[in-house]
Amino acid sequence: MPLYHIYYLTEEHTEKFRYKSPVNPSFLLYKSRYEEGPAIEASTPYMLWQAMRDQETEQEQSSQNNAERPINIGDALQTPDDELLLCNYWGFDKAEWRSSEQPEQLGEHSSVRTVHTHS
Repeated sequence: MPLYHIYYLTEEHTEKFRYKSPVNPSFLLYKSRYEEGPAIEASTPYMLWQAMRDQETEQEQSSQNNAERPINIGDALQTPDDELLLCNYWGFDKAEWRSSEQPEQLGEHSSVRTVHTHS
């Protein structure tokens, strides 16, 4: 079974992520805004997501609190093939770690242009 590495979006960035408009064609993520979580085996990212939800429900019913938190909106999974997947409202989207040199992408309806000035 594939082993997925979980990256949890830090709490201070979770609210910002939820209100940010979607970006096309892919999502660029700052690694500094994530905390590394466990590596867990599952047949698919969706099976992992569901298993962690089920585990949370079972723990609430038994009053235990020793499991990892479930995958939420804004969290990321790294696949065995080093593909990065971002958990969104509608499922998982391909993502990439952003290097510090890349400019920040805005919403899909925004445009960015570079203006060169001569002195």
